[in-house]
Amino acid sequence: MQVLIPENLKWLTVFLSEQSGKERIESGKWLLVNLKAYGLRIALTHTQDGWIAISDYCPHKGASMANGWLNAENEAVCPLHNYCYHTKTGKETSGQGGPDLVRYYARVHEGKVQVGIPQNTPLV
Repeated sequence: MQVLIPENLKWLTVFLSEQSGKERIESGKWLLVNLKAYGLRIALTHTQDGWIAISDYCPHKGASMANGWLNAENEAVCPLHNYCYHTKTGKETSGQGGPDLVRYYARVHEGKVQVGIPQNTPLV
């Protein structure tokens, strides 16, 4: 599934090089990225398909998604109740009827790993 990236994003550099990002984060494991200036906590990882950025806040009971994992279908799994979320859409996929997960965009641009947040995200 190809995801279209909106043009109105604010891109924030998380790693100055993709190599340094991959050295810091094992493929398929999550790293908590705390964007304090924006009041956001983002879980970031990479796979053979690229970089993935999701909200660290599970919408079901608020558990840290950075403490979760990716399952065999590359879905983000919440560590508290095993809710699963599609990493490209944020849709809840475990069939438990929970709310969808907020997802963000991630990319490598000019060699840097960046996370895209909505342009109108205010500073806190």
